[in-house]
Amino acid sequence: MKLQPLVMVGIVVGALSGCLADTASEKIDASSAEKEESSAEVADLSSSENDGDSQGSQSVNSSSAKESSQGEDSSMDEVVSSNTEESSSEAVMESSVVETSSVAIESSAEVMSSSEEVVVSSEAVMSSTASEPGAPLGSLTFTVNVIDQNKGFSPRHIIAAWIETENGDFVKTLAALASKRKQYLYTWNSATGADVTDAITGATTTTWGEMSVDWDCTGVDGAGVAEGNYVLRVEYTTEHAQGPMVDVPFAVGGSSETLSPSDEQYYTNMELVYTAN
Repeated sequence: MKLQPLVMVGIVVGALSGCLADTASEKIDASSAEKEESSAEVADLSSSENDGDSQGSQSVNSSSAKESSQGEDSSMDEVVSSNTEESSSEAVMESSVVETSSVAIESSAEVMSSSEEVVVSSEAVMSSTASEPGAPLGSLTFTVNVIDQNKGFSPRHIIAAWIETENGDFVKTLAALASKRKQYLYTWNSATGADVTDAITGATTTTWGEMSVDWDCTGVDGAGVAEGNYVLRVEYTTEHAQGPMVDVPFAVGGSSETLSPSDEQYYTNMELVYTAN
């Protein structure tokens, strides 16, 4: 009789175990069904994605084809544009070459014209230099020993020295010592008009012997005389009559030189020193 409670417990436990087993089996079956449904949904989703990928790929391919076509068209346009630009550049270069050549020709013509003007100007300057006075070309010193002719109012005498061109044109008086009796220097008065511009002047002198005069190779206007041949002339007198004279020819514009003319009756130890500038 004491074993019945234990038996009843065993029966209850067995029943409970069976119920628990059934419940676990149902849960397992439900979980399996959910897994199958999930797998099916995954498969459907995968299929849908594959379809989308296929459509996307086709769209991409179509877009790529269009872009390729557009790229080729654009490349063709660029080639045409490049050819047009090259043609335009060649035309511009040809135009530039023509314009540059024209400018160069005109410039050359102007240079030639300018050169001709320079030549003409140079010739004019040379001609002007040869014919017109300018800066002094040199300087001159003349010394002479003057001898008394022992006539008239000697030892008093009047004396003058001046420059003429080789053609007899008056240039300048260098000295004129004859304040009261200068009218008796006939040749000097006739040649110079008694012009004593820049000259050494003074009264009748009683001093004989060496006389010295200088010339800066300028005329009465102060400008340098032109290159050429000139004559230094000296005249003195001790009476109311024409007195003795001496002429010493020389050149201006050449190289420096010293001349020693031969002695004359009333003029000795003459020396003319020309110094070129």
